[in-house]
Amino acid sequence: MIQSGDPDALAISQEYQGLVMPDAFMSDTQITNVIHYLAMKSAAASPDSENVPQSTQSASAETAPDPEPFSQEQILAGQRLFQGEQRLENGGAACNACHDVRNDAVIGGGILAAELTTVFSRMGKEGVIAILRHSPFPVMQAAYKDKGLTKEEVQALVTFLEYADSEEYNQLPRGYGVGLFLSGTIGAGIMFLLFGVIWRGRKIGSVNQKIYDRQVKSQTDGDR
Repeated sequence: MIQSGDPDALAISQEYQGLVMPDAFMSDTQITNVIHYLAMKSAAASPDSENVPQSTQSASAETAPDPEPFSQEQILAGQRLFQGEQRLENGGAACNACHDVRNDAVIGGGILAAELTTVFSRMGKEGVIAILRHSPFPVMQAAYKDKGLTKEEVQALVTFLEYADSEEYNQLPRGYGVGLFLSGTIGAGIMFLLFGVIWRGRKIGSVNQKIYDRQVKSQTDGDR
């Protein structure tokens, strides 16, 4: 675009002193999905959606599942899928293998990927759905290759993430440092106590002393 003289591209290039954004190595399908997502967000922000291409509108209709009521059953279903209590239909990995959500009802997850407590606020419903259905991240693409989520699983996970986002400030802070230190100290004390009880009989007498006494007795008997 810079070489063709696009004014916006030239202005951005001049603003950042010619620094060019590195290639993202995205496929044509991924690029199309990004364009559709940007068009959807632009249409949502503008009261006039007539300028949005028809293909984009149809793509957004396919991407977003049918609106359903916010139910406790869906929250629990998404929670079970997120932390692996319920296996994904196509055999994909549980979300908390790589991600964490700060919610008292969910066990701590992995730290390989982003923390998802406020992902709904950051990306919106359309963004979360788009990533769950067509992830742009290489690690997630490899993990879910030929193991895509079903429409019902996407809906359940989106509902759970929306709920987790809304409940962010009602959750207790997670601080494992002090707890781990205390549990380790108590565990070490219990182990030392058990070793003391088990080896108590051996501490009464020294093995070397017994050997010495036996040698002295043998020598005394020999002298006789």
